[in-house]
Amino acid sequence: MSGYDRHITIFSPEGKLFQVEYAFKAAINQTNLNSLAIMNDKKDISVIINEKKVTDKLMEPETISYLFKITDNIGIIVNGAIPDAKNFTLRCKSEAAEFQYKNGFEIPMDVLCKRMSNLAQLYTQRAFMRPLGIIVTFISFDDEKDAMIYKMDPAGFYCGYSATATGPKQQELNSHLEKLLKKKQLKESRPDDLERKYDDEDDERIENDETTNIDKNSWEFLVEKGIRIMSEVLGQDYKQQELEIGVSSKATGFFKLSVDQIEERLASIAEQD
Repeated sequence: MSGYDRHITIFSPEGKLFQVEYAFKAAINQTNLNSLAIMNDKKDISVIINEKKVTDKLMEPETISYLFKITDNIGIIVNGAIPDAKNFTLRCKSEAAEFQYKNGFEIPMDVLCKRMSNLAQLYTQRAFMRPLGIIVTFISFDDEKDAMIYKMDPAGFYCGYSATATGPKQQELNSHLEKLLKKKQLKESRPDDLERKYDDEDDERIENDETTNIDKNSWEFLVEKGIRIMSEVLGQDYKQQELEIGVSSKATGFFKLSVDQIEERLASIAEQD
């Protein structure tokens, strides 16, 4: 066991690459933070929300971040080792800048994710490299493909999502997202069966909130929806400094919410409750 455990390029008899599996564990457990990415029904806005914890009171909170802007339209949340995250982010920006220099237009997010995933997969083949201990979620708006959410892992696997979560509580969050998706599909196909199959008041309030005056097609509404999901699934009452939020839309491109903007959304949620 120990021999297969030490070598990154050697499969165990069970067909496992242990160092790659350890990279997954590092990505999920090292920071013990959860993230969530969702998009609206019109698929023109995507939002990513990440928990933020400052472990030392002497640290300046604004210098701690797992949310990065890559281009005007692409943003990422990185779960895992922050040094690996910053190295990954620099390579992302380099790849995006090189693509734009050669082609004259901004790199599409799925192309960037594919390129970075290919590099991550290469790290699992070479003995003098190691997999990065991170899981990365990308959000963007593309004129041809609308809002997009992609995620890649240390093994180099990537794919698109309508919504996804990462972190120690990702199973609970993903189960809740799947339930909301099924409810939406059922509502579109058989609205008469909706009340019988889904009677969860919290889900109903998240999906069909009538207490707010916010436009349901706005990024503000989508941000509040994401915060509600995380708060209710994880049982947390978040403060503004405990969250990082990024938004990508056709109208705005990608931007990161300030602490004041997050506080406004939390206050709005509190008023509705």
